[in-house]
Amino acid sequence: MWRAVLGVIGVATVLAVSGCTTSGSTDTTDAPSTSLTTATEQSTATTVASTTNTTPIDARSVLDAALERYTEGYQFESLVTIREEEAAAVTGIVIDATAQMDVVSGDGTASYLTTPEGSWVRIEGGDWQEVESDGPFDAPLGALASPTSLTVIGSGADGLAIVGIYDESAFTTEEPVELKMIFKDGLLINASYTTGEATVTTSFGALDGATIEDPTTPSA
Repeated sequence: MWRAVLGVIGVATVLAVSGCTTSGSTDTTDAPSTSLTTATEQSTATTVASTTNTTPIDARSVLDAALERYTEGYQFESLVTIREEEAAAVTGIVIDATAQMDVVSGDGTASYLTTPEGSWVRIEGGDWQEVESDGPFDAPLGALASPTSLTVIGSGADGLAIVGIYDESAFTTEEPVELKMIFKDGLLINASYTTGEATVTTSFGALDGATIEDPTTPSA
């Protein structure tokens, strides 16, 4: 879940120590092409006005149906901010049980790839290196199926807003997490939460032909 996205804060330190630098760009190396609205843009566009519609909305059914739509895969972009300053940006693709994530934090870029067969890491400019761990990330939708409660807080032209409460174990936080989710056209398009001084905002979208790299193929 996003518990691992918060791990990019630690990744930033690792990258700094390893001396990995970029030319100052925040673009990830070999980042997948995506039509997603960025997490930064999405976070400013997710205010959903309440309506006077009195028709009951089954929040559980909305969530379940949306997660089902992403069963085969999805793309996501996450932005982690600390005290309103950007700490890290993550772009990722999840297809079945395989995930690839590109992380930009400070002047460093790192990529992580996990499959049922193994895990790999790539520091900017290098090739994939197999590692024993499965990287600092879990698939972002992994824990959303088990909220302790769901509440519809608004609906309108911009979508349906639902707040879910999740046990701290789902996010590896010290307290339960209040997650605000935005649904539109049957899809989960944005989710955000705050823990301590860190805020994580993630936008989601369909694969649209996006693919995951083969880590056994050397970089050109």
